Amino acid sequence: MKHGIDISKWQGAVDWDKLAAQHKAGQLDFVIMRAGLGGGTIDPRFEGYYAGARAAGIPCGAYWYAYWGPYTPAQEAASFLRAVAGKRLEYGIWYDVEYEPDILALGKKERTDRVLEGLHALAAGGRYVGLYASTDMVNNRLEYGRLRGYDLWCAQYASRNTCKLPYGIWQYTSSGSAEGIAGRVDCDRAYKDYPAFVTGPLAG
Repeated sequence: MKHGIDISKWQGAVDWDKLAAQHKAGQLDFVIMRAGLGGGTIDPRFEGYYAGARAAGIPCGAYWYAYWGPYTPAQEAASFLRAVAGKRLEYGIWYDVEYEPDILALGKKERTDRVLEGLHALAAGGRYVGLYASTDMVNNRLEYGRLRGYDLWCAQYASRNTCKLPYGIWQYTSSGSAEGIAGRVDCDRAYKDYPAFVTGPLAG
């Protein structure tokens, strides 16, 4: 099992030297950072975070927060692929589907159709692709049996994860901490050695 964190602009300035020290000590194995959201908004911290992780020698991945609405999942995927072009991401890329109004407005089948549209478009870019979603989203709001072809990064803030699908990463708290980051941070456990098998453009 590997231990990691995920970050976005809300974490503010990060002391990468302190994170590097934790990585060397075996306390931090990976960082997954938000690349952007919606139809093409890049997280203002993404480039700096990516450069910091690379300089610190910490394996990393990226995620894109879905909104849909005026944008199709395929359009969001295209923006995501542009944002990560040329970047080395040993923990793959993840399509983040949460509780936005335009997502919740759909029925389970159409919601799942759109999730798969985004995942298929990302996979066509040659990257290792997975879905980020809560256990509730997977179990109750998606036709989860149709998602078995993709890896899952699952969020459930509890002592155990009750997701009905196998998952590679579990985001188990949003109230964690890491030296070098002020305030709370999401913490994750990876049950696969992603850098050992993730393939795709500049994956490793």
